[in-house]
Amino acid sequence: MQTIVAGPRGSRWRAARAAVPCRWARLEAPDKARRGSPRRALSYAERLKLGELSANSAGSGSRCCLAESGGLLRRNNAVALIRPAGSAGDAERTAVPEAPLKIAICTPVPDNGQELFQLLAESAARLASGRHEVTIDFTCHGEAQRAALIACGAALPIGRAHIVERAPPKFFHANSVTHSRCLNALFAGVDADLAIICDYDMALVARDWDALLVDQFTAKGVAVLGSPYASDAPFTFKLPNDVTVSARRYQGKVNCMFFAFAPRDLKAKTDRLCDFGALYNEPSSIPLRFISNPIESLCFGLPVGAFMHLDTGGLLPQLIERHKLRQHVLTRRVRSYTVLTSARFPEDFPPHLLPEEYVLDDTPLVAHFRKGASKSESDNFTREMFARDVRAWIAGLLRPAAQAV
Repeated sequence: MQTIVAGPRGSRWRAARAAVPCRWARLEAPDKARRGSPRRALSYAERLKLGELSANSAGSGSRCCLAESGGLLRRNNAVALIRPAGSAGDAERTAVPEAPLKIAICTPVPDNGQELFQLLAESAARLASGRHEVTIDFTCHGEAQRAALIACGAALPIGRAHIVERAPPKFFHANSVTHSRCLNALFAGVDADLAIICDYDMALVARDWDALLVDQFTAKGVAVLGSPYASDAPFTFKLPNDVTVSARRYQGKVNCMFFAFAPRDLKAKTDRLCDFGALYNEPSSIPLRFISNPIESLCFGLPVGAFMHLDTGGLLPQLIERHKLRQHVLTRRVRSYTVLTSARFPEDFPPHLLPEEYVLDDTPLVAHFRKGASKSESDNFTREMFARDVRAWIAGLLRPAAQAV
């Protein structure tokens, strides 16, 4: 476990990023390509299509051979199945790696977040397939909190612990500035084949969730996968001269509440996940954007003439659009819950506080308590109720397997 201290300007997390070694072994190009041009590092998708496995199973500089007609790719003692083009049910030749991948769950934890942090780790550990190595990274805001989180008995091994300086609470979006710093620290420090950056008050609720995500990134070629913003939660800005503006967050693209990605590929395209902290770190700043042209409308999923409420995830849709990243946006579900069966809310309940479930191909993948650091315990749905529902759901998923043994 490693502790990294990150300041407001991000210089230390950039230094941490530079120190992170690459986990993927180099896959050598065919002889003809080697003679004609310099060898280049292949992208994540290219490596997976060619059957390259994790560095856990292949040393740096190791070589492999690939039969164009399909079959088995063998490197050292690791084997991957290569399906040739034209196979039944396959649109193209793909690789199904049997070697384990390293998956890191990365989450920013506020001062009062230890209980839900433990629930996130517990849910991930209990429902993982066992095929992959899963760890958890976190950010916190001081040595005492770091020590408490390490000693809390989390169900997953601790990877990296980052201590991040808070933004002073001098303006209404100060928490978003702090959140932006936390996400950048997690992004810079993560050392894994696949990573999930998510809110601490979430729980993974799909059996074999890790295998489901690996399948999205390997067999289906997804580059980013995650949760969308709600479409029914506008925010009203009070501007100078008594002007009020209603604004929504961007639509139709993944955000940073739950965000899965391949770290090496995304780090090749950007040195940060968020720019909110750098742009809106002053009390006079207003996190608001006017959608003024069709290009912005396409990028942010809002009509020309609309106002967009900026938050920590604002850089993500730009990266997706600029690099044409293939994304899978989870289906958001509120009120009609499958996992959170105790959740009951009146019609006038603030929509931005409603708990959420996110669904992957008809399977509930994530449950989200929502605003866990600020929601009152006197509200309709408490942390204890959330934890009870999640644990009951997990027990129900695991019961058939236990009975079959």
